[in-house]
Amino acid sequence: MLLTYAAAAPGKSALLLGASGEVGRHLLQELLQDPQFTRVGEYGRRVTPADKIEVGKGKLEQKTVNFDKIEEAGLKDGKWDVVYITLGTTRALAGSAAAFEKIDREYVINAAREAKVDDPSHQQRLVYCSSGAANPHSLFLYTRSKGLTELGLAGLGYSETIVFRPGLLTDTQRPDPRFMESLLQRLFNLRSSWVTDYAIPTTGVATAMRIAGELGTAKLPAEAKATTAGGDTPFTLIDNLGIRALANDSTDDCMSQWLEVTGTSSELGKCLAECVLERGHIIVATLRNPTDLNSLKAKYPPEQLLVLKLDVSRNDDIAAAFTKVQEVYGRLDVVVNDAGYNIVGEIEDTPEEAAHKLFDVNFL
Repeated sequence: MLLTYAAAAPGKSALLLGASGEVGRHLLQELLQDPQFTRVGEYGRRVTPADKIEVGKGKLEQKTVNFDKIEEAGLKDGKWDVVYITLGTTRALAGSAAAFEKIDREYVINAAREAKVDDPSHQQRLVYCSSGAANPHSLFLYTRSKGLTELGLAGLGYSETIVFRPGLLTDTQRPDPRFMESLLQRLFNLRSSWVTDYAIPTTGVATAMRIAGELGTAKLPAEAKATTAGGDTPFTLIDNLGIRALANDSTDDCMSQWLEVTGTSSELGKCLAECVLERGHIIVATLRNPTDLNSLKAKYPPEQLLVLKLDVSRNDDIAAAFTKVQEVYGRLDVVVNDAGYNIVGEIEDTPEEAAHKLFDVNFL
């Protein structure tokens, strides 16, 4: 049996609003490097210069938009699978409380509304970068605006809305450093546990957001500590500790890979397939009797699990399977050979034909 997996379905598209910000610029690079996203849109008041794009230029669509006339930007036309929003500002940068709320909340909600397609059969995921202290009832303008924005986004009717509430961002490269950020960084450095609990690098937030957008709430690892918030307008919430865990776990569990395993009809092979599927990866499973995996086919959608017939002792079957994998995914990263069986008995009593068959399966 042959099995192939990846972190998310191929051909996904992602729209990023706010790529010029601290988290957004890292998230853009994450999306462009991820082979699971074959189309990435960067829409904003300004877009990233070409010389700042390290990889993935061929799949990048850039468009300068006027958020005051966002309905003219044609965001729906992209039919985006995942909409990422890292757009935001501060009162100081905006110039007034009214201008801040317009940029930080109205622009965000209106843009998300325009990006949502009218086709109910098209599942769309919304991922928003908020603030650790967001609260719609807060006495403070910044945190209240973030909390109200969360509720506004959750009420738009996306298939699911995932909100990130990071703590203090520790590796910012702002031209004008924020006083409170500088002060808190010095304070947190006095105790390492404070850094872990209440701070996180912008690169970590970007990585975790990319992963959540790929996997969705149902397939997030337990380490992400995802909860439901929002009351009557529910959304998935991931706090600073969950963001850290998700970002740190990405190297082993969430980076895009394709795995090929033979012998998945056996207990070990089938167990490996189930483990990989549970982590949200894509499987192309091949075996002599595809009906042996009917239970898995019933549990997972065809976009995640593809079952093909293959006898590993037949060269034409092997060639056909690899050709199909190449057509569908275009690459293969890891091969695990678990196909095999044994004959119990004395060597001298083993028929030559049976010995040849055993050797063909187990070694060739």
